[in-house]
Amino acid sequence: MLPPSGTAPVSPPAGGFGIDGNLLADGSIGDWLASTGTGGGVLSSTGAPLNPATTFHLIDPYNSSADVIFTGTGDKFNDNPSTWNFGFQTAPDKNDIENALIHFTTDNTGNTWVIVSGDRLSNNGDSYIDFEFFQKAVTSTVDPVTLKPKLSSSGTQGGRTVNDFTLSFSFVGGGTNPEFTVWQWKSSGTSYDYFDATSGIIGKTPAQVYGAVNGGDVSVPYGVFGGATTYKKNQFAEVAVNLTALVSSFDPCLSLGIETLLIKTKVSQSPSSQLKDVMSPQQVSLSLGIANAGPDQTVCATGTGTSFALSGSATTSPGDSILSTTWSVLSGTATIANASNLLTTASVSSPSATLRLTVKTTKGCTATDDVVLKVNPKPSCDITLLSPIAIAGQPVSFQAPAVSGNSYAWSVEYDMSGNPMAVGDGTANLTFIIDSAAKSGVVRLVVTNANSCTSTCSFNLEITSLELCIAVQNPATCPNEVQTVSLAPEVPAGTEITWSISPNIGTLSLVV
Repeated sequence: MLPPSGTAPVSPPAGGFGIDGNLLADGSIGDWLASTGTGGGVLSSTGAPLNPATTFHLIDPYNSSADVIFTGTGDKFNDNPSTWNFGFQTAPDKNDIENALIHFTTDNTGNTWVIVSGDRLSNNGDSYIDFEFFQKAVTSTVDPVTLKPKLSSSGTQGGRTVNDFTLSFSFVGGGTNPEFTVWQWKSSGTSYDYFDATSGIIGKTPAQVYGAVNGGDVSVPYGVFGGATTYKKNQFAEVAVNLTALVSSFDPCLSLGIETLLIKTKVSQSPSSQLKDVMSPQQVSLSLGIANAGPDQTVCATGTGTSFALSGSATTSPGDSILSTTWSVLSGTATIANASNLLTTASVSSPSATLRLTVKTTKGCTATDDVVLKVNPKPSCDITLLSPIAIAGQPVSFQAPAVSGNSYAWSVEYDMSGNPMAVGDGTANLTFIIDSAAKSGVVRLVVTNANSCTSTCSFNLEITSLELCIAVQNPATCPNEVQTVSLAPEVPAGTEITWSISPNIGTLSLVV
């Protein structure tokens, strides 16, 4: 069955998300693209995601022999993805995708929703498009023998994981009778298969799923299929699903994480029909169900303990409620500020730590979700003066520890002017000519490593004027200058005298 059209109660976009077979916001109701009203959008007018972390616009070759499609005549949608066969061919027009749109968002109770849409080159004949969500990674690879594209699935239960699910649209009779189905991966005797789970999510009050196919020409500002600016009737379909409610319909106590989204088509709505077009797997990080510890985090070290903000959430099935939430440390060394608060901080003093959020409900559900907190080390920053002395108007050289992959940003500030000037060439070695009027200065260095972590250090530069530089023992320290100095009268004649210049200070000392 096709769920009702309507407005998914989510934000962003502003005004909710209108599931009406149209891409443009309508008045105060949001959509894929904003229009003239107050309703928001999640794509720019060029089709670019406004927030690439939550919105994806995937583009696939169409009407092209370079398109990757299924080539195995026996490949079915419930086969192990690692066994599917692919090649470079032109897909049939009715199964040929160019654009797929995905947007993850939430409602005001913390439920996670997904809005997905897809198009097809032709609206003639039966066809089918699905959005398959995997809990384990599915990645693109190349067959070492045939050199053709392959998929590699990490799922160990028939190439998937129990409770993986698929959201599918069927265009029956060219789209005049569209259908929507939710498929859930479950055990089937000694094997595994997809089972229809649509009844668990459709027909609820309030609605937990909305769907629509365009009933006429609709505007596509960013252009599709060779520059067209409209979709013809039944070329475009979209659906919004409350994923939290969907997962709880599988099992009220279930929590799971999604790693990969795969979009594909087949020639008809029949489960046994042949697969056709496919888009490259999209990697996502999505936690669904009762316990959500938030995304894994990586930050640069800030001392003996690096602080992380923990943003957990707990969303129960209808009629249930939260009894307790508890953070704990599974591995590494970390201190949690308030282990019972969903929003708290953790101080990590090891290279990484894994924390677990445990949620218990009043109806006896216990769910957990883990988050990995990684601390990237900061680079070493240290400045060494290579020149014997810093002399106004003359070259001076410095050096920092050279590490492959690091970048070095040098600057010098004279007489505490507050106006540092960039010097150097980005390497660990620095040579520049000191300003001839300068009396003091500070050399500063910012080191950035391959992890984009930075360290800063500085060197106080005490500058000697050229007139005070005396070349007696080492003429090279005072280029082109030989000074004559009269000794005090009380120094006895014949006394052996050695002049030296104290490095970095610019003073003279007399050794008798």
